[in-house]
Amino acid sequence: MNSIQIKKFQNGLTLLLVPKKNTLSATVSVFVKTGSEYETKESNGISHFLEHMLFKGTKKRRTPLDIFTFTDSIGANFNAATSNQYTFYYIKTPYHNIEQAFDIVSDIYLNSIFPTQEVEKERSVIIEEINTYSDNPMMNMPNLFINCLYGDQPAGWDIAGTKQTVSNIKREDIISYMESQYKARNTIVVVAGNVNSQEVLRLVEKYFKNIRIGESKEKNKVIIKYDGPKVLIKESNTDQVHLALGGNGFSMKDKERFAQDIITSILGGMSSARLFLKIREEMGAAYYIWSDSDFFLDHGYIFTQTGVNIDKTKQVIKEIVNQYKLLTLEPIPSKELKKVKGYLEGKMTLSLEDSEALANFYGVQYCLKDSVFRPKELVEIINKITPRDIIITSRKLFNTKNLYLAITGPFEKEEEKEFINLLKI
Repeated sequence: MNSIQIKKFQNGLTLLLVPKKNTLSATVSVFVKTGSEYETKESNGISHFLEHMLFKGTKKRRTPLDIFTFTDSIGANFNAATSNQYTFYYIKTPYHNIEQAFDIVSDIYLNSIFPTQEVEKERSVIIEEINTYSDNPMMNMPNLFINCLYGDQPAGWDIAGTKQTVSNIKREDIISYMESQYKARNTIVVVAGNVNSQEVLRLVEKYFKNIRIGESKEKNKVIIKYDGPKVLIKESNTDQVHLALGGNGFSMKDKERFAQDIITSILGGMSSARLFLKIREEMGAAYYIWSDSDFFLDHGYIFTQTGVNIDKTKQVIKEIVNQYKLLTLEPIPSKELKKVKGYLEGKMTLSLEDSEALANFYGVQYCLKDSVFRPKELVEIINKITPRDIIITSRKLFNTKNLYLAITGPFEKEEEKEFINLLKI
């Protein structure tokens, strides 16, 4: 991989260029520094609603069919996603179609027309998306966990919003939000793959010359509390209990996030992880169990999620807490630490073979901290982490005041105290 180029244009737009010559593809991604943490209670879900609407017609391509006919004709993958702190749109195509990729992604970003009938149709689509997650405990568990962790503030709200807020968002609200947030200073264009740098510069200047300029709404401040143990119960009559147990972690800018990454893998990030071996292989208590971490501009978290038989619920919670506690007490054996480091390096290497993955890897980093680590730099940082570092970081992550449990099953609110009594380190 050649060196990454970062260019700031006079209007505030940023370009990240990631050449990769030994590939047949190119990806153009447009990242915008806005998401659900920029919303109000009344507008919750508007970032996600806006993302959907950018595929519904432009001044040049009046209908969704016009947009997707164009992308299909060049064999492209074209999609988007909304996070709590950023939104991005990407198109991956054979590298010789790079100009067509710029044409379509800039068109939806700059020239969307938001047809009234499409707004109403998409409103119904999004409400069904909310229903899909709400009716699927396994899919919805991360949403319940962050609601338990952060409570009633933007960081704790669902990215898609609620059925009520989505129902109340008007076409004019969406347009106003886009005009406020989709501006040059808030936007990063990431181009990865088999591309020529001079050609990419020409295309950025050509297709983004009319981008909006000016200031945007600042992100809402996240209130981080260590007021656990806390339990959030969602009552459901299912055969399986689903739960997520974890707490506050480190932000994208914090150096201890790398130790947190290792801890996540030790617990439940791979097939030989401690919780997988204990709860699935030894206890036979769960079909799936994993641990995950997420890192953002000013906060982060770590949690373990699993689905278990109701009769084994408390036993599994106790074991998860026990495994958290062990990491605060006992140094990880050198052999196990070496294995985890090799796992993280290998997974990262394999994941970055693709131009789309490369664009996402660098785009997310730059969105959240205005700088990037190269893969080699990350490997060097990870390899320097010691067993002592893991204990120090584990003690910050795992303590009674930082334990939050979201659980769905045939439980009533009165049973919260029983679960709280299990959450002690």
